[in-house]
Amino acid sequence: MTTNRQKEAEKFSSAETKPRAFRMTQGEWRKESRAAFRAYTKNKAKPSHVLAEILECNPKTAQSWLDGDSTPAGILDLRAMALIPEYAALKRKLANQESALDPRVQETIQQLHRMTIELAGGI
Repeated sequence: MTTNRQKEAEKFSSAETKPRAFRMTQGEWRKESRAAFRAYTKNKAKPSHVLAEILECNPKTAQSWLDGDSTPAGILDLRAMALIPEYAALKRKLANQESALDPRVQETIQQLHRMTIELAGGI
């Protein structure tokens, strides 16, 4: 017999309650991050060079993101989160962090953002 506690635990762990990031494929993530980078570089000449300059990476790497062949990782992901608003918004959306949050949580997010900038070289 299933107890109420077990039912609640099952409900909490179900796919519907998990952030979208748990329900998407790697291919879907590449498409969505590609769209965020393209939105940022829209109407800019040499978009891969724009991204490369801002994030201090190779233009070929940035072009790979714009083509949806790969996504940022490690320090480049942190830099993109700190400096590309469309990319940061996408990641917050996929992690279910876009809604109105408790002010304490918002302050923690702001602190993490400041730390991200520091880790990315104080950009």
